[in-house]
Amino acid sequence: MGDVKFMEPEEYEAYLAQQKAKEEAFVTGMCTAEEAKNPPELGKITSTGDKEIQVSLYDLNRQMIAQMPDMTEEQLLFARESFKDWLNHYKDNYYMLLNHDLHYFTLFHGKFMDEETYNNLWKELLEVFQSVGHLKMVELDTNDAMAFWSTWDNGEDELPYCFYFFPYGQGVVEV
Repeated sequence: MGDVKFMEPEEYEAYLAQQKAKEEAFVTGMCTAEEAKNPPELGKITSTGDKEIQVSLYDLNRQMIAQMPDMTEEQLLFARESFKDWLNHYKDNYYMLLNHDLHYFTLFHGKFMDEETYNNLWKELLEVFQSVGHLKMVELDTNDAMAFWSTWDNGEDELPYCFYFFPYGQGVVEV
């Protein structure tokens, strides 16, 4: 047996992210088993020709999620429970819903999170997405935020956008 090398937490996180990317790429058929073992670079797809195409993981997700049907009532109920669990873990008085691409943000304020406030928050979030498009997916993001994938019916782009919902209490200054 050789020497054991312990990774720093940052190295380990990067290693896990690379392993996950390899597995996802192989499972989705985006590359061969050999390419999955030795990816050229995370977030970059290369061709075998002279040209190089760069596609971000976000853009790949947009393409895949666009092919998904809108969320069903059953999926929304499951997402609601996941959201409630997340909200109980990340308690705050302020939350932000943010999409960088569209320069969109909404700030939500709740004095305390009881059942009624929680239900009102979920209802308001669903109304936001129903007013602008179709909700495709709700998931816990790797940055401890909730990710809401929704279309934005503006007549220009049919691909969904990711809206991040996260605690924002430290970003509000009351005077």
